[in-house]
Amino acid sequence: MLDLHPHLYQEGKELIVIRYPRGFRLIFAGIAGLFLWGMVGGNLFEPIFVVMVAILMIAALYNDRWVLDRKRQVAEYHLGVLPLFRRKIIPFDTITRLEYREFARTRHSPGRARRFERPPSDDEDPASRWKAERVLSRITLVTNSGHRYGIEVVSFDPAGLTGTTAKNIASFMSKELVELS
Repeated sequence: MLDLHPHLYQEGKELIVIRYPRGFRLIFAGIAGLFLWGMVGGNLFEPIFVVMVAILMIAALYNDRWVLDRKRQVAEYHLGVLPLFRRKIIPFDTITRLEYREFARTRHSPGRARRFERPPSDDEDPASRWKAERVLSRITLVTNSGHRYGIEVVSFDPAGLTGTTAKNIASFMSKELVELS
């Protein structure tokens, strides 16, 4: 099954790319192709089908990725729809540390979300565990100027893969990893 969060891909010794799996793009492009094939074959150019194909193609061309290039000593963030996307370049020497944090987002009262510093434990009352909406983990780049850039936010993984990803990124960039509780 495809996980709906970015994955870390090591591309050689000098490059790491953090992006969504290519399977997502292929699925959206394939569904759009099926719609187009049905529209052309059946001569059905209804506005709803045209809009659906347009939305599926935008989803197939959506780009949200980080490129960590040790050779150029930069972290690049790409966001947008190909070929029109925004690129933010952050030199490694301006990055002070990486932060890794696990937290639970729970519903405190109707319509309001509250964050707790830790996920609910197994020995807590099951009713309090029921209130948890999502348990998440986050990797953040912190720069000299105090800017914070979220690299990855995923649902909590009991196997600790997000924590391992954070350690791999920090090691690759030769930066300090701060695990917040």
